[in-house]
Amino acid sequence: GGGYATLLAYMKLRFPAKSFNAWAPISDLVSWYWESKGRNSKYANDIEQVAMTDGIMNWAELFKRSPINLSVPAQRKNATLNIYAGIHDGYTGSVPITHSILFYNKVAAFLFPAKKDYIIPDSTIISLVAKRRNPKADTTYRLNNRIIHWQKQLPGLSFSLFEGGHEMLVPSALVLPPIDENKNMMQLNILTIGDSNGEFDFGWPQQMRKLLPYSNIINKSVSGNTVGFDNLEQVKLNTLKNIKQYLDDAYNQLPEGSDLNYIFLGIGTNDTKTIFKDRQKEVPSNMKTLLQLIKDYLKEHNKKIPRICIISPPPMDETKIDQLKYGGGDERIQHLNNSFKNLVIADKVYFLDTYTLLKKDFERKTNDGIHLNESAQFELATYILSYINTNR
Repeated sequence: GGGYATLLAYMKLRFPAKSFNAWAPISDLVSWYWESKGRNSKYANDIEQVAMTDGIMNWAELFKRSPINLSVPAQRKNATLNIYAGIHDGYTGSVPITHSILFYNKVAAFLFPAKKDYIIPDSTIISLVAKRRNPKADTTYRLNNRIIHWQKQLPGLSFSLFEGGHEMLVPSALVLPPIDENKNMMQLNILTIGDSNGEFDFGWPQQMRKLLPYSNIINKSVSGNTVGFDNLEQVKLNTLKNIKQYLDDAYNQLPEGSDLNYIFLGIGTNDTKTIFKDRQKEVPSNMKTLLQLIKDYLKEHNKKIPRICIISPPPMDETKIDQLKYGGGDERIQHLNNSFKNLVIADKVYFLDTYTLLKKDFERKTNDGIHLNESAQFELATYILSYINTNR
């Protein structure tokens, strides 16, 4: 498996790699053979095919192929090893968490021989394996929205035991390695309110989850959503009429006593539909009312005021849009964005001009002229991340 190969690479690879990231790794082939044998797992037979001859197991071969039995190379002091495991693995999956924990302990003892408290004690290991949870875990601290039952973070070494089984937490696994700065590892509470661009499985709030793996992102985006119109004659598509419920839902999902750090409002596109073209003067007024409702709610519920940000509606490609539904919409969006810019100055909120960001080569960023494709959604999320990283 990949986790096993990662541990072997950490121990044996001579290339000066910057980081090694192992998910649900096997560290001891002898132990894993007996564990697999006890569960009647096919993996026991696989090991026999490799290391057994005429019914005799070559234990020495398994021993020397096990990362746990190799010496930690001195040059690894300049690299980072991150180990991740799901607490139910070994029960619901094929590799008990002891493989990860014992390997972590081995490396910790090598890197920090004088720091006995860096070692996870046997009593803790037994408790985690037996209970399959850590009753004392801080349930507000999560990775990819999974509770972290146990975590050790040391210079050059970390171990994270999350709620889950034999799995890699995608997409967080691709963000966690220290490859670039296009991420935020803080624990933030973020509410996103948007329309179809936010509701898509690949929408900008989902892309934000990739870039902020330890944050709690509560997405209340609804396809067809507006700032303040009953779009398609549906009250549920009017944010003004639903904002209190959105806020109730958001705070109910937060741990008791927690506050939101950011509220991002990515709405306005549907307010510029052709059917509303003669009501455009109402939209900035509706947004102003929406902002006041949010502030009133926070005050009434004794909540800390988060940073509230309006995300500009993205461009429209007039050559692709449904002219009956959206004709002339791009011009209306430009006027609306100018109104939003003036609004935030007076209301002490913030405005993210993503229209200008996305406008260049926009024909490549949308298939229907309205909705952003996945790469454009990621571009938008990256822009929001940059804002967060510079406005903490």
